[in-house]
Amino acid sequence: MSFALSTLWSALRPKRPAIRRLGEGAVYVRLPTFNWRNYHNFSETGWPSRQPGDRVLIVDLRNNEGGSEDYGLAILRGWIDEQAMVPLQDLGTQLNSSCLFAPLKWNYMILSSPAVLSDAKGYMQGLLDRMAQFYPPGCPRTVETNPAKWSYPQRRFNPKPGEMRIVALVDSLCASDCELLTERLASLPEAIVAGANTFGVGQFIQPGYSVLPHTGLPWRIALGMSNFYGDSRFYDGYGLDVDIVVPKVDSLQDNQLRELAQIVEKLPSDYARGYKSEN
Repeated sequence: MSFALSTLWSALRPKRPAIRRLGEGAVYVRLPTFNWRNYHNFSETGWPSRQPGDRVLIVDLRNNEGGSEDYGLAILRGWIDEQAMVPLQDLGTQLNSSCLFAPLKWNYMILSSPAVLSDAKGYMQGLLDRMAQFYPPGCPRTVETNPAKWSYPQRRFNPKPGEMRIVALVDSLCASDCELLTERLASLPEAIVAGANTFGVGQFIQPGYSVLPHTGLPWRIALGMSNFYGDSRFYDGYGLDVDIVVPKVDSLQDNQLRELAQIVEKLPSDYARGYKSEN
C-alpha cells in the first residue's frame, strides 16, 4: 500500500472510545472525535466498571475535533454525575433565528450522522414542525440572548474528601463540542483541566448547512455565539486555558498518565490554578 493510501486509510479508520485501568487507582477514558463513525457499533467488552478504589479518572479529549458531545456523555455514564454539571442553558449564548434556522439545522443533523440518535428524534421532529409553520413576509430575523449563569473562570477544584477526582486532558486540537464538554466537566468541583490550551473554535455555535444555488457547493454558517468566559471576550483561536500545563501533552505514555493522576490526587482542595507538570 502506498504511503498516501496508508495515510488516507489511517485518517478514515474509526478511532474507538476506550476505558481501561492504569493502576494505582487511576482509570483512563479515551474519547475520540464525537462522530457516528467512531462511536457506532463499538465494543465495550473488557471495559472496567467503577469501583470504590478508583481515585482519579482521566478523560482524554486530546485530538478530539468535536461533533456531538452526547457521544462522550454516553461513554462517561456511570463514571461522572452528569446532573451535577452545569446545564447547557446556563452557559451564555446568543442565537440568531429566522425562517431559515430550522432547515439549516435539519441539514446539519442529517449530515452529522447517517443514523439519528434516540435523544435527537424529538429535536428533529421539532425542526420539521417549525418548517411547516407560517412565517411573516420577509423572513425577519430575531436574536435571542441568554446571559451566562455560570462561566469557565468560575471553576473551582474543591473535591470532597475521598471523592474520585477527574482530569479533563486536552490539547490544541480539542475543538468545538470537545471544548463544550471540557467546560461542563470543569464545572464539577472534583474536576480539573490539564494539558494545553484548546483549539478555540467553540465561540461560534449552532452550525447550519445548505447548498449554494446553481453551484451545488455546500456551505456552512454559524447561527449563534457562546460566551464561555461570561465577559463576551473573543476566544476563538485562543481556546480554553488549563489549570495544569503539561509539556508535550500529545506524547504522554501510561507511566506519565499515572504520574499525572498521582499529582492530581495529592492536590489540596481549593487548588489555585497555574501548576506546571515537569513531565
